Amino acid sequence: MFTHSRPLLKPMRYALFMPQRGVYVRALQDTEGTFEATGDSTQACTLPDPEARAAGRQVIQATGEPVELRPVYPH
Repeated sequence: MFTHSRPLLKPMRYALFMPQRGVYVRALQDTEGTFEATGDSTQACTLPDPEARAAGRQVIQATGEPVELRPVYPH
């Protein structure tokens, strides 16, 4: 039996961006359906996929506005 010993890639991380407002989501309050925003991409919350997609849907439902998932690359 042949097995690979290569390490798995970490899931891609995303920041949630709201293009109509020009802001990133900084924090989410799941219980209240609210969020904090920031104009600084370095202060944006980052989530792995698929958590980022689920959080994006929550923001869309709360605001009715589109949300973009922007990839965050490690430094």
